[in-house]
Amino acid sequence: MNDIQLPLYGRLLYVGSMVKRKGLDLLMDALKFVKQDFRLRIVGNGSENEVSEIRQLARSNGIENKIECCGFKQGNDLIREYKDADIFIFPTREDCFGLVLVEALCAGVPIISSKYADGAYDVIEEGKNGLLVNPYDAEEFGKKIEDVLNGTIHLEGADRALVEKFSFENAVKGYLDAIDFVMREGAN
Repeated sequence: MNDIQLPLYGRLLYVGSMVKRKGLDLLMDALKFVKQDFRLRIVGNGSENEVSEIRQLARSNGIENKIECCGFKQGNDLIREYKDADIFIFPTREDCFGLVLVEALCAGVPIISSKYADGAYDVIEEGKNGLLVNPYDAEEFGKKIEDVLNGTIHLEGADRALVEKFSFENAVKGYLDAIDFVMREGAN
């Protein structure tokens, strides 16, 4: 009896809108430098123009058959996307705090994030559960993805303490502490 050989490839995940600020075009440029086989799942909405632009960039970089635009997902469908991913990629040009970083963290998915995502500095333990990259340096960005996919750089999901930092209870406590501080300072 022959064993069925499934194709081996790295599963990359992007979750978010397709607006220019999110840097999907920068990711398309980086992926042309990744030699390891991969599939990128883009979960999120974009206008017809935005989707067309991403597909055109993928085509011009020779990676069109490795990209899948999945549309908006939520709930268990979105959780499944994170759980099935080998690497979550956040190539943003600018972001105050991308909640998708916390979602990836809580799902235990290693993260490669733009250094222009302010929240990444709170979520990523460099070299442990993720990497920070310059998304404008396509070759270096692609090399980091390649290194994680082929095991040259080994990343694991976050440890429990880091995930706990972003728990609902701790987030609520942080808000209440901030409100209490403002109320006390305002009374003085």
